[in-house]
Amino acid sequence: MAAVLAVEASSSAVYSGLETEVLFEPGELDDIKVYSKGGEVIAENDTRLFLSVSAMSQNRKELGAGLAESVFDHRFVSPQFGLFNNASVSPLYNGLQTSTVRMITGGTDVEEGLYAPLLKWEICMIDFIDKKKRQAHNGEVFSVELFIFIFLAGGCFAVPAMFSALMYELGIIESWTTAGNGPSFGLWYLPMLIYVEYLGILFLTKIKTKKVIYCYDENGTPNLIGIIKYPLLTAHLLAMLLIPFIFHL
Repeated sequence: MAAVLAVEASSSAVYSGLETEVLFEPGELDDIKVYSKGGEVIAENDTRLFLSVSAMSQNRKELGAGLAESVFDHRFVSPQFGLFNNASVSPLYNGLQTSTVRMITGGTDVEEGLYAPLLKWEICMIDFIDKKKRQAHNGEVFSVELFIFIFLAGGCFAVPAMFSALMYELGIIESWTTAGNGPSFGLWYLPMLIYVEYLGILFLTKIKTKKVIYCYDENGTPNLIGIIKYPLLTAHLLAMLLIPFIFHL
């Protein structure tokens, strides 16, 4: 486990009594920080990893609960939480005194080395999809009427229905049918769902119309102009979010 240590001491104990937030030096480090407010010293964890914290007084006396000692220890500061990845906070101790705070969390500072394989894979997938979009754009095309029908039938009904079944399998919703007795399919269709979304991306490049609805990058990859792309994307996402819950109302 690589350790990210934030070792800091407030320059004056008087700061701990202020109602405004006073950040310990060296400030926020790797989305982790310690600050004092209203006589209370608080640790804030804005990462996706659990955090272990200890605070020591100048005479090496433990302030607060101390470092966690096992994976089930309640003294861990939890990771981000909620829909918007809110930072978790944990009070360390109360009192007007200078202290040293040590924080330990799993992770690494070598982000390029850690994420390089993932980034290379992502770039390869983007290049592959762009290549397929160019091929699809130069091949068979569909009329606007057929596109609208397939978009409504597939993008606003069939795919959201598959997504609702996935949510049922994961236990997010209790049923994916109005009768409340939707069968269990397992997760075998998840690759098919991803593949259908991929086909949908290619399908967006095959619309035949006299109006200019595409813009092209330096490689000639077609993309729908924003005034068309974003309403279609919004309708598709809303259908995927709403239909799972409509099915079991």
